[in-house]
Amino acid sequence: MKVWRTRAITITGFFWFSMSCALAQEPVAGPAWSEAQKTIVETVERYVAAFNKHELKALEDFFAEDSRLVTVDGEILEGRPAILELFREGFEGNPGLAMTSDIRSVRLIGDSVAIETGFLATRTDADPKDNVVAYEVVHVKRDGRWRMFDVFETSPAQDTPVELHAEKLAPLDFLAGEWIEESETATIEHVCRWSPNHRYLILNYHSESLDGKPIRVAEQRVGWDPRAKSIKSWLFEEDGGHATSTWTSSPEGDSWTVRVDGVLADGRSIASTLKVERTAKDRIRISGYDRSIDGVAQPDAPPRHLVRKPPGSKPSTAN
Repeated sequence: MKVWRTRAITITGFFWFSMSCALAQEPVAGPAWSEAQKTIVETVERYVAAFNKHELKALEDFFAEDSRLVTVDGEILEGRPAILELFREGFEGNPGLAMTSDIRSVRLIGDSVAIETGFLATRTDADPKDNVVAYEVVHVKRDGRWRMFDVFETSPAQDTPVELHAEKLAPLDFLAGEWIEESETATIEHVCRWSPNHRYLILNYHSESLDGKPIRVAEQRVGWDPRAKSIKSWLFEEDGGHATSTWTSSPEGDSWTVRVDGVLADGRSIASTLKVERTAKDRIRISGYDRSIDGVAQPDAPPRHLVRKPPGSKPSTAN
């Protein structure tokens, strides 16, 4: 019940998500990998080789059974079979389909989790021009093997200049960092960071489990929507809930109204309006109102208070 209540608070009452993207106009020198990082890089190289040979059976071994892929078009594929079916359709419908991978970073978290970011280029016989997307992959080690667990693709570089995204999101820079929220049911850690090229704010939410260990309860990404000409965010909860939000700044710029529309893990629709206020340099207050579940009005949520972690505090173990 403790974890469930924490998740319900997140999707009906806050704003963040976590995956990286990095796009560059000029090629850069590849990084020098440590021995541990080389293991991930070599795994990716074998994966690309299997993809280019269209070997579905071999590709199966690179994904965790419970893996997830969020495509550049926003399609969410849950589980290894769904991902492999996408590959099968791609191979059959696109003769000569091939890819190259440009790995930009590999971040190791303990002995069993690694986060890889970079660029992916695909081409076909009919369209030999590279189609480039940025990506982030969360690798997990299971039974001694590294496998892809969470894959997130982002928009091609040519869609909108990086500078526009960074400019539009600059007023939210105060969110970057680590924040602690304490309630009667749980202590929630909010970890916010910029993507490498400042296209997105990427957030992870963690709560203490019953045995005192941190567990991820949600991920969120905040970015500029060039078509809607507004700041939006996309949230995914670990139990299957998801939400989309639209952000509007106050004239003074010291608070934001966030309209949330989403779906809980059990299929019920939710809606809420949030007021996010920066009450001090290192404090944020969040109020929730106009809340509903399946169209049935819900009481206003009590205010929530976040405090920034002080400098020199123990680093977060959140990935």
